[in-house]
Amino acid sequence: MADLAFIDKYKGDKNAFSSKVRAISADLGIDPNWLMATMYKESKLNPQAQNTKYPVGGGYATGLIQFVPNTARSLGTSTSALYNMDALEQLDYVKKYFEPYKNRMRNYFDVYIAVFFPAAIGLEDMAV
Repeated sequence: MADLAFIDKYKGDKNAFSSKVRAISADLGIDPNWLMATMYKESKLNPQAQNTKYPVGGGYATGLIQFVPNTARSLGTSTSALYNMDALEQLDYVKKYFEPYKNRMRNYFDVYIAVFFPAAIGLEDMAV
C-alpha cells in the first residue's frame, strides 16, 4: 500500500492515522490523498491548529479542516472541544462534516471547496 500524501508531516502514529483516513475516504468515495491534501493545506495535519488572525463567529477556526464555531456546533461539538481532541478523535468530525457531500465530491477541488463553499461542489471550473 502506497504512502499517503503528506503522511511524513504527521507527528503522531502514522499507521493509525493513515488507516483511519483511508477508511473515511473509502466510506466517502474519495481518494484519501484528496482528504490528506485538504487537511494539510488547512492545518499542516495539526489538530490544534487555529486561525487566531481572523476570528469567526465569536471564536477561531480550529483543527484539521479549520472548523468554525457554527460548523462545530452543527456537528454536535465546539471548537474548544475539537482543540482538545487528538487527530484520531477529530477525524470522526472530519468524516461527519463531509458526509453530506458523499457521492458529490469527484476530485480534489470538490473536497477542498467543501470546506469553504460547499455549493460549488461539482461545478465546472468557474471563471475568475
